[in-house]
Amino acid sequence: MTVEIEDHKNIRILAMNDGKLNCQSKPLRIALLEGLEAAAADSSCRAVVLLGRGRVFSAGADINEFDAPPETVEPHLNFVLIDAIESMPVPVIAAIHGTAVGGGLELALGCHYRVATPNAMLGLPEVTLGLMPGAGGTQRLPRAIGLESALNLMLSGRTIPADEMPAGLVDRIVDGDLEEAALAFAREIADVRPMPLLRQTKINYPDYEGFLEFARGAAANDPRKMPGVIPVIDAVESAVRDPIEKAMLTEWQVFERLRTSAESAPFRYAFLAERKTVKIADIKSRPEPQSLKTAAVIGAGSMGAGIAVSLAEAGLAVKLLDTSAEALERGVKKCVSIWTKARDRGRIDDGKLKARIAALTTASTYEEIADCDLVVEAVLEEMPVKR
Repeated sequence: MTVEIEDHKNIRILAMNDGKLNCQSKPLRIALLEGLEAAAADSSCRAVVLLGRGRVFSAGADINEFDAPPETVEPHLNFVLIDAIESMPVPVIAAIHGTAVGGGLELALGCHYRVATPNAMLGLPEVTLGLMPGAGGTQRLPRAIGLESALNLMLSGRTIPADEMPAGLVDRIVDGDLEEAALAFAREIADVRPMPLLRQTKINYPDYEGFLEFARGAAANDPRKMPGVIPVIDAVESAVRDPIEKAMLTEWQVFERLRTSAESAPFRYAFLAERKTVKIADIKSRPEPQSLKTAAVIGAGSMGAGIAVSLAEAGLAVKLLDTSAEALERGVKKCVSIWTKARDRGRIDDGKLKARIAALTTASTYEEIADCDLVVEAVLEEMPVKR
């Protein structure tokens, strides 16, 4: 079940629960839309609380859908789902915990109110994926926290705790039970009319054109060279200048251009590749970490000796391996010299000096280091040597 529906007297809870991170996948969007339509048709419902089960509110869009056929986008997060929220006859309150980033925060921005735990992490980090917000984020966030704060947050790709977010996005910080606090808040504001919508808020920023031109200049010198940065600035300018309907359509069109661009793809590839590294095929559970007691360093040059020193100082028994007896002798002398100087400067005593020297032994064949827990290669940067 992707959305759980609960009634608490006249307040309805729509709880996202996909068993993972409540990413805004097609099944979740469909279930949310059906839940909203049912609540709108129920005359006894006075307010809706939208929350996430599990560790997060919503970790954003389902990135796996980015390369899927165009029909996968329906129902559209902004033009259908968030539009349904804004058209509700009763207020919708987003109750945020854990994380609300990307499409997850855009969903919350489309609600009439937002309550959050102090440490809930909020942000629109799409630029780090080579993209830009595509579901109204560039339009609603500046209306919530101001043009400059919103632009800085989007361009940095950072997330920040709810209790550090500039005023305007979160209506109430909740220290206790989030669900109970959200229900109490819903009862407080259930009859307040008109219901607030960020899309109706005007952005006031004197000389916004000058500020945004400055931002473009800074972006041109950004070493990250992320393709979504300039489009974000352009979209924020449109938020100030154009009717919101036009600005949102432009945002979506530019997002789609970025999504299918060759410049954007490597950023998403890197993101997905990093996620895969935390899961090793055929290992179903998290393995227990192994304790390290012995280590070997291949190569007794300056780098190898330095690594051997660090490993020995960490409490490991270290074998320094080199095929050259002369190199081994120099490497050991280098290590002993480093520790002797540390003793002379009062950083270690004679006992530690003797212990570290005793922990360092030498080897000239790979067979001698076969049983080491850790092996570090530190030979010359020449492929024939490394082989």
